[in-house]
Amino acid sequence: MAGADRFAGAVVRRFQVVFNLAALFVVAPVAERAFCPARMLAVYVVTGVAAQAVSVAGWGPRGGGDSVASCGRVGALATTYALRGALTAVRRVAPLVPASGVVLCLLASNHGVGVLTGCALGAALTWAGALRLADPSAAR
Repeated sequence: MAGADRFAGAVVRRFQVVFNLAALFVVAPVAERAFCPARMLAVYVVTGVAAQAVSVAGWGPRGGGDSVASCGRVGALATTYALRGALTAVRRVAPLVPASGVVLCLLASNHGVGVLTGCALGAALTWAGALRLADPSAAR
């Protein structure tokens, strides 16, 4: 069993690296344009701290880090797009992100806390700032 556990751990670590890189290179620039760098930094910090608090409370031996904060950015952007996005197809898929946050919380993963905290912050920023994400085809 120890070999299988090590293999599973290695697969999870590789998946986590791929997700973090995708969130960093794809989601972060779009989120910063939608909200502004200062607000995205706030989302990043608040979601990281929230996930750390849940980890310390007993959900996991490791604290919140870069990956949970990246999940927060994904949650904020998905919620904003679900509320105000220009592309209907993306608006229909965006609610899958908060749903994944709920599933992760049910599995006692601090990443779910990051996603859901990001979703709440994204909704608050969207309603407060009346943001509307641009249609990418309009830029062509």
